[in-house]
Amino acid sequence: MSDELLKKAFKELMGLEIQQCETIEAGLSLAEKFHVWSDGKQYLVKITPESLNFEKYEILKRMYDEGITVVAALKWKFYSENRLTVLVYDWIPGENLEDILKSCSEEEKISYGEKAAQLIKQFHSFDINGYNRKNTPYSLFKRYAFCLMRYRAAFPHMKEINSYIKKRKSIWKTCERLSLTHQDLRPENILVYNDKLYMIDFETADFADPYSDFVFCISMQPDYQHEYSRSLINAYFDSKIPEDFWQWTLFYGAMAVQKYAIWKHRVKRRKVKLQAIHFYELYSGLTSTMPAFWRENINDTESNS
Repeated sequence: MSDELLKKAFKELMGLEIQQCETIEAGLSLAEKFHVWSDGKQYLVKITPESLNFEKYEILKRMYDEGITVVAALKWKFYSENRLTVLVYDWIPGENLEDILKSCSEEEKISYGEKAAQLIKQFHSFDINGYNRKNTPYSLFKRYAFCLMRYRAAFPHMKEINSYIKKRKSIWKTCERLSLTHQDLRPENILVYNDKLYMIDFETADFADPYSDFVFCISMQPDYQHEYSRSLINAYFDSKIPEDFWQWTLFYGAMAVQKYAIWKHRVKRRKVKLQAIHFYELYSGLTSTMPAFWRENINDTESNS
């Protein structure tokens, strides 16, 4: 079915015949991905069963047209008879930033963090033309609580993490920050090509608080990415991190653990364990709003001064 739809959709959307095609195995999403050659050019085609918000793809296309290095879909269409969405992108032959960070020097990690901050600031500050927040923290909390109960997707420290979120209802209605956010902004979703960084994979993107995009670089990263994350956050805020930033990122991190537990149950039929334990310990059993790797860096800096 996907092969037939691929040929049909590519012809309809791009007005071209597929001359060569390879299936791409990488990625954790539900989408099927294809590397396509046609008329001397290369494309990425995704076929996904997920329900997509096409408003965000219109904004991403405007960003792309204005020179912001997001890999936005050139064309897209929902095929109701198949219940599938097809998206066509330019092919960017870059290297995954996550792979680069595993072996590069600390100086290079700092440089990549600064470049990522510049790109993310452009992304967050782009005019969204009055689009409204569709998923408030409260609506997400209710959805996650329902799904956790329905799927019995328990995880370590679930009681403490859920309680932490519930006790902070007062802040749910105080946030007025709003932008298009990626919602899965790991180095894995950034490509490096010709010394430029390109943001990719926007299936989970949503209109939300831009602080929520820092969850993965703070609370779900491996140790070798700490220097990159410190550089990114400092550069994003010009070394003037807002006082409420850590409170909000802990809150969004706790919700991300819930979301990940639901995803892992639905897609992998497995339970979250190590990630939940790491998150809980990173914030000293939720007694500190600042993650351990950032506190340690502050202590080291004060010791050396």
